[in-house]
Amino acid sequence: MNKDKAIQDLREITNIIDKSKRYTSISGISVVAAGFIALVGTYFSLGILKDEIGPFAPAEKELLLVSIAAAILVLSLIVMFSMSAYKSQKTGEKLWNEKAKKCVSAFFYPIATGGLLAFMSYYYHFYDFIPSSQLIFYGLACIAGSPFSFKEFKVLGILCLILGVISLVHFPYNYVYWAAGFGVLNIVYGFYIHFKYEK
Repeated sequence: MNKDKAIQDLREITNIIDKSKRYTSISGISVVAAGFIALVGTYFSLGILKDEIGPFAPAEKELLLVSIAAAILVLSLIVMFSMSAYKSQKTGEKLWNEKAKKCVSAFFYPIATGGLLAFMSYYYHFYDFIPSSQLIFYGLACIAGSPFSFKEFKVLGILCLILGVISLVHFPYNYVYWAAGFGVLNIVYGFYIHFKYEK
């Protein structure tokens, strides 16, 4: 009995140490919101590409698609920052601390690299590679950041990575894979994090 109690105490201590190293002010609902924003953006992007919204000249389509992508990024960041700030106030954890710095640093390098690759793909008109590369580097960022935040991000990253690789060979459906990764998976994992850690 004493041995079982000691093992249980050791596990609890290990969990406390593990949690103390992780940045958990990221709001699960903000991840859900980012997923919905991505789905709405995909809807309008596909409508423009299929001439269901328009008609637009090719140059106008390019500008609109880039504008939608920028709007998705900016809105997602605003929502995630705002809701994370609210959560940190509620829990008493500082929004920007050493754990946050490590988490952001782990996410930053894959995301920045993927963003550069997406920009170069756009510049050289390799549009088919943009959704795939974004999924792949977002997946890598989630895997890299998972040791410093919610461990579930590792599974999210692996799934996005798989979707990104598959979309490389299914160009006609790459926006569908993009929506599945940034939209559906973010919504599912956001709700999972919310109900597991925030309820």
